[in-house]
Amino acid sequence: MPDFFYTPSPTLADVDGDGDIDVMVGDDVGLIDYFENTASPRTPPNFLFRPGDSNPFDGIDVGDFSRPAFADLDNDGDLDAIIGEYTKYETPTLNYFRNEGSKHSPFLVQRLGLLSPVNRLPLPEVPMPVLVDLDGDGDIDMIIGTRDGDFRYFQNTGNRIAPTFTERTGALNPFNRLTVGLDSFSVPALADLDRDGDLDMVSGCYEGVLYYFENAGTSRIPRFTARTGAANPFDDIDVGSLSDPALADLDGDGDVDLVVGEGYYDGLLRYFENTDPGRQSGFSAWQKLHFPSAADVALATLEADPDGDGRSNLVEFGLRTNPRFRSFFPVINPIINLNGVLVQTVGIRDDPALLVFAEFSDSPQFNNPTIVTPVINDLVPGDDVKTATFIDTIIAAGSQQRYMRLVFELKL
Repeated sequence: MPDFFYTPSPTLADVDGDGDIDVMVGDDVGLIDYFENTASPRTPPNFLFRPGDSNPFDGIDVGDFSRPAFADLDNDGDLDAIIGEYTKYETPTLNYFRNEGSKHSPFLVQRLGLLSPVNRLPLPEVPMPVLVDLDGDGDIDMIIGTRDGDFRYFQNTGNRIAPTFTERTGALNPFNRLTVGLDSFSVPALADLDRDGDLDMVSGCYEGVLYYFENAGTSRIPRFTARTGAANPFDDIDVGSLSDPALADLDGDGDVDLVVGEGYYDGLLRYFENTDPGRQSGFSAWQKLHFPSAADVALATLEADPDGDGRSNLVEFGLRTNPRFRSFFPVINPIINLNGVLVQTVGIRDDPALLVFAEFSDSPQFNNPTIVTPVINDLVPGDDVKTATFIDTIIAAGSQQRYMRLVFELKL
């Protein structure tokens, strides 16, 4: 294990595109250390330190107190990075690195000036960024922890290809008036911790404990409330000083685990496995209904396609169909459009853990598809059914024949 110096700042993401979660660690000298997860997906992780040329982030040096955050900011299928920087006696900075490599072989290139979506943003001292889709509109927003202990919100007012971050303050900031204490170094991490379909927040602080802020709003309109004592699932965690949390499903068991950087002297990463399954989506019950015997276990996975119709079990689940029979194809072939706008409504399962979007294309091979997020309607709450309406605006002149396919994701 390398020397993390005083302030390890972990972030969790699948940066090599192999289906499991890797660990990247910022530190007080501005570098990014890399630990590759060499285990198989959905198994306990096995991390190997990759130094020098085996570290795709070798050579990145932003100054003091680097805080990396990863997300696909330009929607090209690989992960880009925004790295917080604080250099003593200089202006705090966010650095944008675009991935010029690929999903499996990242190669980060710094972009400056107008090529950087974080150029000239008003920043707090010691900016600690995290990148998530906070408002559920399909693009990446940014939340920043601060030395003052509060949380700054920068909504993406651009799109999922070209982000533009605009700071929201006052009532427009869902973290308004939330704090971990004056001069306490707030360090946010977000995930759906209670499996209700929206993002909750945990924050580290100078004192080494973890604060929990539950999203009492929705995935579209978040509203965060501090939970303390027994209502805080992290109440008994205290790493000593400068706690820096990161959240992801590290062991592939469907819930969110925790990694916490411990600052000063020890410079450790601490791992906390989530052993409480908490609220579950309907997928496991659906598996038991359609695959009751032990011999069916291999088929009861998200990727399995038991009826050979080209749809995984996850797609079958999303469409509320029986996987033992062909009943609906997610590719509609073709759709004739006459006025430049195409509207399609599909019935899907009413489950907060289920995400769906559509791809539209002029070709059945789906070359350069248009990705569309739906408008969701739940006409009869509690009936296990909701509708997803997709609006496709056709730009190409004379493009009347379109192909559509649905893409499902289960928030694990």
